[in-house]
Amino acid sequence: MTAGAAYGIDKERFRITENPRVLIQDIATGGSAATDDDSWAIYMNGYQYIQGDESHGWGLFGRLGFSDGETNPIDWHAAGGIGAVGLIPSRDQDRWGLGAYYQESDNNGILAALNVDSEVGGELFCNFQLTPATNVTFDL
Repeated sequence: MTAGAAYGIDKERFRITENPRVLIQDIATGGSAATDDDSWAIYMNGYQYIQGDESHGWGLFGRLGFSDGETNPIDWHAAGGIGAVGLIPSRDQDRWGLGAYYQESDNNGILAALNVDSEVGGELFCNFQLTPATNVTFDL
């Protein structure tokens, strides 16, 4: 498990006129981007093998994060899924995973100006080792 937090207090991290996202927002909205000196975010990532370990097993993973939504275009994000490695005998380096996510977009700023709303998605992948130096991955 990993948990973390960040808080920025009255500190300019970059010159706002040098950020291309701000320029896109200005063009899309016909105005100037609002800024905020303070910003915060918290998050948690984790995984747990239900059977076996990272060399031969399967387990669950998850991620959850929140931001102030004022200085970040994403208010919150959640993801989870299941994955495995080496479950087929003699195929110890093969991997697969199935996951889904949801993210809630800020109702202001660049995403709203571009009519980008909340997002739901998922992924299924299978990675097969052909040789010790060559893998093939199918991703949907």
